[in-house]
Amino acid sequence: MTKRLRIYLLGTLLALLALVIMLWPTILSFAVQYALQSSYSPRFRPVWSGISGSWSGVHIDSIEALTFVPIGGSEIIKALPVRIAIENIWLRPALMSTLLGSRALSFSFDAYGGSISGSLSSILSKPSIDLQFSGLDLAELAAYPEIRALGIRGGILGGHISADSIGIKAVPTSTFNLELKSFTIPNNIYTSILKLSATDTVDASLQGVAKDDILTVNELNLRSEFGTMIGQGSVTLDQHRQPTKLKTTASFTLSESGSTNFGVWLPIVTNQIIASNTRSFKVTSSNVPCSSSGALFQLVLGGSTHCFKNRFEKGSH
Repeated sequence: MTKRLRIYLLGTLLALLALVIMLWPTILSFAVQYALQSSYSPRFRPVWSGISGSWSGVHIDSIEALTFVPIGGSEIIKALPVRIAIENIWLRPALMSTLLGSRALSFSFDAYGGSISGSLSSILSKPSIDLQFSGLDLAELAAYPEIRALGIRGGILGGHISADSIGIKAVPTSTFNLELKSFTIPNNIYTSILKLSATDTVDASLQGVAKDDILTVNELNLRSEFGTMIGQGSVTLDQHRQPTKLKTTASFTLSESGSTNFGVWLPIVTNQIIASNTRSFKVTSSNVPCSSSGALFQLVLGGSTHCFKNRFEKGSH
């Protein structure tokens, strides 16, 4: 009797396994559609088309969504609306890898003239993500009024981000490497004063790490026809993701056109420390209480005012 029961149970298990295998594409398609439907909320409103399952994963023709990102602070506007539009989406789950705590899901999609791909791991414990993106055209993002209002008009973005223990309150341990090409400088009061035109662009690269609520930029490199800037620094964030301690160092080397455009302003912004004909100089900044004495630079972030003291040094040439 026991032997017959074992055979029966084994046969039932094999039959169920065969059924799951046979229905696997349908199960995947249903699971993704259910997840999208469950994600709908007042702050996230997805619309999708063309969900189809296969043995390798799930393909979605397109997903569009309007989401609202909280910006904190005491501003009248509590959240910023952000539009998401992606297409040619592939989701490739790995059931056995999920149970073993390794890569659980690979994904890729096209967005804003470029592509994004990556993977999720350890989703049953401390989720981690590896994300790569290339060719993202900021001009396509600027088609949305919310982005255009920030003054962003053009540029091509690419990079790589790897983060552990995402979804928790603290800033996840991560590394990042970003590159921005032909970025059009947003219009503001300074672009008018410095007589910058719509054709003036900047190339930038950024490398850094985040750990224990400390964001460290190992190198920030800006390049334009006006010269170059190489900087590094770190910022410590509090539980509300507001900066509590910040220190940066930046070295500037101006080209001839940069000296022509910016030289006349150097004595003014540096308290007469840097002469107008100086081509190379260094700026070290650190945050201080706004009640401190001396010349302070003020910056408003998240509804809070932060004050900085700057130290200027003339370069070697």
